[in-house]
Amino acid sequence: MMVLKECVKRHGRLPKVLVVDGGKDFQSTYFETFLACYAIQKQVRPPSKPRFGSVCERLFGTTNKKFIHNLVGNTQLMTNVRQVSKEISPRKHAVWTLPLFSEYLFKWLYEIYDTLEHSTLGQSPREVF
Repeated sequence: MMVLKECVKRHGRLPKVLVVDGGKDFQSTYFETFLACYAIQKQVRPPSKPRFGSVCERLFGTTNKKFIHNLVGNTQLMTNVRQVSKEISPRKHAVWTLPLFSEYLFKWLYEIYDTLEHSTLGQSPREVF
């Protein structure tokens, strides 16, 4: 719902079609009612077909590698728990509240990632859009 709110805020409209996975949160009465009220068509990705979500999954991976993994207090160190001392534990360095994290994520998405040249496209996503 936050993504849909952001669509309205940025573009002044809701999408006509929404592609979702088979998660229970996309099968709720509330969600279905919302889609029906605004005449939004729901398309469900086929289960066990990873290529249908490749664009979104790639964006999630890029966001993790280039943004989240570089934040103070990220938990990448915890992959080797035995090498983490109490002094450098990410839990002691967690500084991000949800509003602050959202603010920086939006800045990264719309001001940094959006303007960087994409290796496949040869231009930035903003230029392509």
